[in-house]
Amino acid sequence: WDPAEVADPQDPETYRSAILRWEELDTGRHAVVLHGYRELARLRHSLAELTNPDLRRVRCTVDEDARWITVERGDVLLAANLGGAAAAIPLTIDSYEVVWQTPTPVCLDGERLELPRHAGAVLVRR
Repeated sequence: WDPAEVADPQDPETYRSAILRWEELDTGRHAVVLHGYRELARLRHSLAELTNPDLRRVRCTVDEDARWITVERGDVLLAANLGGAAAAIPLTIDSYEVVWQTPTPVCLDGERLELPRHAGAVLVRR
């Protein structure tokens, strides 16, 4: 980190800029992000694979150039496109169902998952 870019924890302005504005909770992007987190928490409770500590059933695939990652945990596939352009992620099997996605919709055509930039999805094998 560049020390000039790190906020000074002793500066009162750092504190003021970090205060949560609870009145914004139900509006705009704040509401969208909160809804996404709640849906992901719900999935953690309903999909046992997401909390299974057995890492032998976890497989990750990364494309550093395109900036996407997938994490396969049993019958669940988590996919995230961290890049600034859309990504087409090849799938090893063609029987997935999208159970969660970011607000920008994804496209699942059987052989690949198309994720818009800065988007993600959770898929479950049928």
